[in-house]
Amino acid sequence: MIWPSSLNWSELDRSVKTNLLIVIVIYLIVGTAGVLKPGPTRKDLETIEWARAHVELGLGVTRGYNVSTKWSMSPSRVRLAGHDVYVSAPPLQPLLETSIYVLFGQRWRALRLAPMLLGLIYLYACFVLAIKYLDGPGRSWLMYFCLSPMVLVYSTYLGTDVSNLGVLLLSYLCFANYLETGRMRWMIWAGGLYLVAFWISYIAFSAIPPILVQLLLHRRLSAVDKRRAVLAWTATIILGFTVVGIHLLLLPGALQWAVGRAIARSATSVEAGSDTAQISLASFAIRQTVRMITHYTPVCVVLAPIAAALALHSGLRRHNSADAANERVGPLAVAAQFLAWGIPFGILAMNLAYIHPFSIYYFAVFFAFGSTLTLQFVARRVVAAGQRRILVVSTIGLFLVISLTRSFFSIAGGALDSSTAKYLPGFVSAVFAVKDPGAVKDGAIPRDQW
Repeated sequence: MIWPSSLNWSELDRSVKTNLLIVIVIYLIVGTAGVLKPGPTRKDLETIEWARAHVELGLGVTRGYNVSTKWSMSPSRVRLAGHDVYVSAPPLQPLLETSIYVLFGQRWRALRLAPMLLGLIYLYACFVLAIKYLDGPGRSWLMYFCLSPMVLVYSTYLGTDVSNLGVLLLSYLCFANYLETGRMRWMIWAGGLYLVAFWISYIAFSAIPPILVQLLLHRRLSAVDKRRAVLAWTATIILGFTVVGIHLLLLPGALQWAVGRAIARSATSVEAGSDTAQISLASFAIRQTVRMITHYTPVCVVLAPIAAALALHSGLRRHNSADAANERVGPLAVAAQFLAWGIPFGILAMNLAYIHPFSIYYFAVFFAFGSTLTLQFVARRVVAAGQRRILVVSTIGLFLVISLTRSFFSIAGGALDSSTAKYLPGFVSAVFAVKDPGAVKDGAIPRDQW
């Protein structure tokens, strides 16, 4: 059985299996290019420091914290054994990357293998999403739309994005099973996987409010089932923050630094000399719009909002329906859920989104799933088979051309804002006039470790 769906591998069409294989091959080819791209970058050095600390000092000294041992690429006021400690991100992914680092002889490029391999979790979760909520060729279409520049470019970025989103998506699929069956084991799976995602990235918390809203609005569950689920999610959230709190309290000053950094990053009033900057609402809107188009392609930016509109229309119809006992979690409700995941950091957190381009990362599933739903909606209304085939092939083909071109351009070291600055209107290019930390010069790492 393909967990956590109710389907077996043998039940799937051959075309679905073939397209899944093609998608994985494309992902691995682009990921390999990312592993071999020039470097090390600043982010590479940061993660190498953390991996080295675990290897050279041992976990008995580092206790799992993200400790800088040599270059202090992440300076902070928190200290452990004479070294800086970065406490704004959980330690789970750096610990996993350390294992890969050791396995491949402590070569720095091996660290880029970890996010690429863990990113396969995301592709698997999207595959389960496709076979659970789509039928026919739509299952294959979704897999291709998953290969957005945001996913491909960040597949070897030493952050927490692709794998984090994959684990969170699996958690949601288990939660959806609970909505349909009322079986508590699915809530346990959902809670456990959510804690893993939360310990990869604290941003996973942004999915909890829309999940709770969907739980309360779902009419198939009894009041008792809803109460049990709310208590389970509450306990999971409390457990997650409690463990984080204990982990930070064990290191003097860590909790205060983490809280202060979060407040500074999201504050509307910014102190001079801080690592953040104020941004106007207009500049923020322009920046995020350009990011959406370039990180998800114009194809998805056009298609996915149509699915959101269909979801709104469907929700209004469902609200007026009396058939609550047979209500199931439909594809459009799922699309609305994924849209809500990206809103806190992609739309609401202005200063945070100004600093980090990957703050729009939680829209990845929405753009992939929403684009598929819209394409499916339109294709079903095209009567002629030949015209329908042309529509689908041209749409997905255009998406892949733009996505792969954009991804390889970025991996090769191209910066979209500087490359297009002379072609953009002044008010747009001015929004992107920020200093890029860039790559670290050769020699920062001894040659025998390259």
